[in-house]
Amino acid sequence: MRLAHVSLLGTLIGAGFWGLSGTAAQALFQTYQFPVIALVTIRTLVSGLILFIIVRPNTPRRPLRPLLTLSVFGFAGSQLAYLGAIQFSNAATATLLQFLFLPIVAGYEAVKGVLRWSVQWTVSLLLAMVGTLFLVGGVPGWNFRILVTSNGVLFGL
Repeated sequence: MRLAHVSLLGTLIGAGFWGLSGTAAQALFQTYQFPVIALVTIRTLVSGLILFIIVRPNTPRRPLRPLLTLSVFGFAGSQLAYLGAIQFSNAATATLLQFLFLPIVAGYEAVKGVLRWSVQWTVSLLLAMVGTLFLVGGVPGWNFRILVTSNGVLFGL
């Protein structure tokens, strides 16, 4: 199998597991009142141990401090935000808010001068905003709406 096919397969499997984990987390929160912090701790520790076992880095101790800082404040922080958004709204809303982060970062980088703005960026940003408005506000005759709460948006963004 070519590397491109393996990469695509890995991406599809990862996206599938991510979707399943969001739905499972929502079930844990709603059915069993499982605490968000406990789930973040379990997910972060287990995934970190699995990654450590697979990679088994032979790094000296000095680079471990920035790695641990990234683990605690980066990965655990994003997990806490995602799972908190699921707890206060639902998995669909949390996923939508996570995907909205990319246009927000693109806009910030354009303002700072890091990203050169183009027509494609403008169209992409407008489509993301219009799609979000349709999902949040609903469309007449369409029965699908996501659950938006202030706490869900706060954790999601």
